[in-house]
Amino acid sequence: MYLFCPGPVNLHRSLNQIVPEEISHRGLDFQRLFKICSARTRELFHDTQKLYTPLFLTGSGTLAVESMIVSYKGKGKLLLLQNGFFSEKWEHLLKTHNIDYMALSFGWGNPFLETNIEDLLLKDSFTGIFFVHHETSTTMINDIHKINTLCIRHSLFLLVDAVSSVGMYDIDINRLPSLCMVAYSTNKCIGSYPGLSVVYGKNSFFESIPLEISYTNLRHAYEFSLTSETPFTPCVQNFYFYTKAIELVLQEKIREDVYKEKKEYLLNALAKLGMKAYIDEKKYQCCWVVNVSCPNPEGMYEFLYSKQFIIYKCKGILEKSYVQIAFLNKTIDEIDALVNAMSSYFSIRRVDDLDEVE
Repeated sequence: MYLFCPGPVNLHRSLNQIVPEEISHRGLDFQRLFKICSARTRELFHDTQKLYTPLFLTGSGTLAVESMIVSYKGKGKLLLLQNGFFSEKWEHLLKTHNIDYMALSFGWGNPFLETNIEDLLLKDSFTGIFFVHHETSTTMINDIHKINTLCIRHSLFLLVDAVSSVGMYDIDINRLPSLCMVAYSTNKCIGSYPGLSVVYGKNSFFESIPLEISYTNLRHAYEFSLTSETPFTPCVQNFYFYTKAIELVLQEKIREDVYKEKKEYLLNALAKLGMKAYIDEKKYQCCWVVNVSCPNPEGMYEFLYSKQFIIYKCKGILEKSYVQIAFLNKTIDEIDALVNAMSSYFSIRRVDDLDEVE
């Protein structure tokens, strides 16, 4: 099955050759595995001074984001920037956990306006800014460096949902001094199996969190990480896959550029079918996931599934007029095969429409 969706994704063939060992998460074998995962994660974020620590959680990207939110409680007021489904979803979590916050909405698919953010920061007392780096619902990439600059100017923490961007975009902590915590999943751009997520955060911040025995308390996870362990039984097998997947990511030095070329190739091919991208400005369009116009797309999902292709429904206001296509680990030939299948669907639908008219 060809997974043209943003997660789970089809794995690199070398991951299918891994056979995880049966080991105890309280033994030396797991500790060695944990250290390898930690070292490669630090390399991914260019953290040569070990100022940050990766905390590995057994769950989806939502668990990582929720843990980040829960662990911010009592740290002051957060400014939540919104321009899509997931930033709106996180507002519900902020409410659920009684986090002091204010939401600033720019509307789906619209870029953050620095002047609007600046005005609000001057009017109210915030301690941090929280936003989604790659807003998967719209396929928009938000500028992490501009928000970091605002955080520096106002001495704020920066919290980032990078569930769908870590592993594709270069997030260099040396260029992001305000970055406090970043949450991500290993089954998206990292290209591993679902079931393992990560919060990468500053040691100093983790040490400031009140210690509680809770699955979402990152101080608890941090304390165990000091001995290369997790507080609760993890999905041990996923550490093996993550280790290999992140090694492959580190080997691809120009990964973002490669996927930008694939994105342009796909969009040009779809344009011939009359399908246009929802985000039309290239600097805001994510390089590995696109939403493209498709009126009444319901029948397409089942048709493509019968041809061994899976694409995703869009969310919210885009559900009935767009479809979502991701292409991690896809070749040009595989992209061509998907486009040809979509072209066949439109041909069949046109015939059916003519039959109805007659």
